[in-house]
Amino acid sequence: MQNDSGAGKRIVNVLTAVKTLGMNNITFTREELYKLVWENPLNQIAVKYNISKSDIKKACITMKIPLPVSSYWRSFNLNSKPLPALADVFLETKSVEIPLNDKKNILRKSFNSGPDFDLAVRIINDPDFPLHLSDKLLNPCNVIYETRRNHIIRTSYGVFSNVKSLKLITAEDNFERVLIFLDALIKLLNFRGQKVEINPDGTGLFFLKDGISTEFYLREGCRKIFCKSSNRERTTEFTGQFIVKIKNENIQREWREVDILKESSLARIAAIIEFAGTETKRSFESVL
Repeated sequence: MQNDSGAGKRIVNVLTAVKTLGMNNITFTREELYKLVWENPLNQIAVKYNISKSDIKKACITMKIPLPVSSYWRSFNLNSKPLPALADVFLETKSVEIPLNDKKNILRKSFNSGPDFDLAVRIINDPDFPLHLSDKLLNPCNVIYETRRNHIIRTSYGVFSNVKSLKLITAEDNFERVLIFLDALIKLLNFRGQKVEINPDGTGLFFLKDGISTEFYLREGCRKIFCKSSNRERTTEFTGQFIVKIKNENIQREWREVDILKESSLARIAAIIEFAGTETKRSFESVL
């Protein structure tokens, strides 16, 4: 198995081999699914194809495909390991269908019914601005362009640019995906009338509309671990779980989620930011 450029942390391009049936299911051959689950963590596969991890596991059981244990991914980029062989004889079926997640049900799992939930449903179903996270960063907005540019300069040459940009806290393997997600979020909220600014220390964003500012923060969680070389030394590693915080004068929301970088999360976050601004404006107007 190849191990180039952190391939284990990216979704392999199997779009030519995947077919959707009536937009309700996605179909994999046994070989395609086998390759997919051994080259990508289940979380990434679920987000990429809008399917659940439990359904992926069920499909693997049906097709008699072995799954890697969770510890496999900790050393995936360090040591290439041979894939376990598939059973040569499997005549029950050539392919398996996995149901696509329903957008509204995905949102309902994220938060309870209410004005912000209803707004999120309208956002995710808005035909004038379809939500889509591409595999690559395409035509990024200025904030994301400068953030990516400064990151390349810093990692390549060890110097910092004078241009203001975001200071993203995330693993290198997730950096590009976070940029794609934030770029889509900024463009979505721009479309809905929000302006964006980087906060003073570069750790988050201000979204502004009608004189109301709402702060937004996104970072990957990390934990301290013992170094293998010495029991006395500690280092940190990223957990893959993302922390989101949204706040203004009236509202503060914070939650942690592993598979946050997906279209339904864009709608959820945009709805909370928009709802927070609307409620704050309403409370100001009631005082006047």
